[in-house]
Amino acid sequence: MKKIICCVLICAVLVLALASCGKAKFTLDGKSFTFAYAQERTKIVACSSANAPLYKNAKVVDYTLSADGGKLMFAGADGTVEGEYVVYETGKEYVVYEISVNGESGYASLTLKEYEDGTKEYFLLLTLSEHTVQFASGKFTE
Repeated sequence: MKKIICCVLICAVLVLALASCGKAKFTLDGKSFTFAYAQERTKIVACSSANAPLYKNAKVVDYTLSADGGKLMFAGADGTVEGEYVVYETGKEYVVYEISVNGESGYASLTLKEYEDGTKEYFLLLTLSEHTVQFASGKFTE
């Protein structure tokens, strides 16, 4: 009986391992994003140059964000800022991270949107104190 249970467990582990092979891990690691907008409460206070026509009263700035190995790097015309992240919660279609940037802590959520044309795009929404900032990866196909 013990041999049968052991064989069943080994088979289950092998099936799970094989099922996960070849699938990309839903993670922030190794991804790059471009700035979309920054919001203070309900007001858009800054946006990318691509979004400037939508938010006429917002300051126009362009940033990129890259993430890898628990480190965040924000780069723009005014220099770079570093931050850190750790996984807080994972779900089937999202990952939430605890983040720290310039002494402020908050959360970031990573989601994936699939468009009708089959392209996909990652969105990263950061919440720090009273600011919410959105970044997008740009559309891609797999």
